[in-house]
Amino acid sequence: MNGTEKKEERRTFGEWFGDLWYRYKWLMIICVFIAAFIVISLVQLFTAKNADIKILYVGPEYLNEKARERLFSSIAGLAPDYDGDGEVNTDLLDIMIRRYYDESNPENYIRYDKDRESDKRFQTEIRAGDAVIYILDSVYYKKCVDEGILAKLSEVLPPEAMPAEVYGEYGVELGSINARLLPGFDVLPGDLVLCIRRSPDKDNIKYGRAADYWESNRKAFENIIKYRA
Repeated sequence: MNGTEKKEERRTFGEWFGDLWYRYKWLMIICVFIAAFIVISLVQLFTAKNADIKILYVGPEYLNEKARERLFSSIAGLAPDYDGDGEVNTDLLDIMIRRYYDESNPENYIRYDKDRESDKRFQTEIRAGDAVIYILDSVYYKKCVDEGILAKLSEVLPPEAMPAEVYGEYGVELGSINARLLPGFDVLPGDLVLCIRRSPDKDNIKYGRAADYWESNRKAFENIIKYRA
């Protein structure tokens, strides 16, 4: 008995760990994954920056990381620093859609989305999301108008900021404003519609943003529209 105990005491760390791994391998793997998840979540929680500007983009063009950075940089020069941290941070939710051409009439094309997943994301965003400024394909712009969630430009812009060409009272085509030439904006199709949600106290769908946050985004929206190079 004593000889056996002495033999076990002489086991190396490798032998001890190997025995432990053999007995509890899956439990250890699960614990490592849980610990890694907790650490990553905490790092993201404490390093994440609050967004001063929230944008919903629904269009056919994919915005890669470089395009997004250029777009955010342009917006930073036009938007207020809502939280006063010395930076203007933008959060953009992009939903890619498909455009299908009308073969019977080559000069025109029908823009609608057969991808139900994109439309599902869009419906979720307008009901539960917190984006204030929208850049939309015309079909999705019409859906927002039908939902009654967009503000008329005449109600949110001073007379001097009203664009010369208004798209259906609630928006303006990117191609008709000078901001279209800014970095980041210049990769977006000119026929996308720039618009803004109604203020939280007037919106048909409550989307969880404070009135002062909406007003800060409205000011950015105004500055984008009246931008002059």
